[in-house]
Amino acid sequence: MFRPAKGTDLRIRNALVSVALVLGRDGRLYALGADDSAATRLRVDVVDTATGTILATRHLGLRESAVALDPSGRLVAFDGDSALAQSGGLAGGASSSEREIFAPAFALPDLRGDTVRLGRFGGKVTLVNFWASWCDPCREEFPLMATLYREFDRADFEIAAISDDVDRGKMLGFVAQYRPPFPILVGGGRMKEAYHYRGLPYSVLLDRHGRIVQRIFGFGGPEEFHQLHETIAKEVRVP
Repeated sequence: MFRPAKGTDLRIRNALVSVALVLGRDGRLYALGADDSAATRLRVDVVDTATGTILATRHLGLRESAVALDPSGRLVAFDGDSALAQSGGLAGGASSSEREIFAPAFALPDLRGDTVRLGRFGGKVTLVNFWASWCDPCREEFPLMATLYREFDRADFEIAAISDDVDRGKMLGFVAQYRPPFPILVGGGRMKEAYHYRGLPYSVLLDRHGRIVQRIFGFGGPEEFHQLHETIAKEVRVP
């Protein structure tokens, strides 16, 4: 990974990211990539392998995390999490006993340097949120997270907001601006490698036993947080 010298800012006109490649049965190459370096604006390019020409491009919506070809060979995109839920792969379609344990369990410093472990949140419904100071949607999301945090008792609900900033100064500036009431943990730019998310913000809602209830990709606005509140309220009632 290339990083500029400390204190140096780089102006980048194009920051294109190749995420995945697959050769289709039609002989065409399907390239999943992004228009931004954070991989928050995903797209699929259909490439002629003989000439390298891009035959078609499909930009994916915020919730579209899976792509496939329909029987007619047309490229379609859909919400992969919803598909898993309907088939029993996530909490929406599975019993609580079938939920996946959140892993790896983190042990990260807070802003004072004290180590905070995932186990500290055991017995509570917990929203693990990954963010960074350079993430514009994170700036929109933080006030809503603060409101959500205050709507539940601390005995029932917690938020662990993990910064993936490399620059500690920018992280602290973000925190000073938004003054979040929930714990801030320091990921130090290593979180994407550990948790394999495609971009920020990314959140995982855990039940009282540390199992995954829901994964949230990107920022869906107030309506998303209204739905999240309802989901948390249901989980809080479960012993």
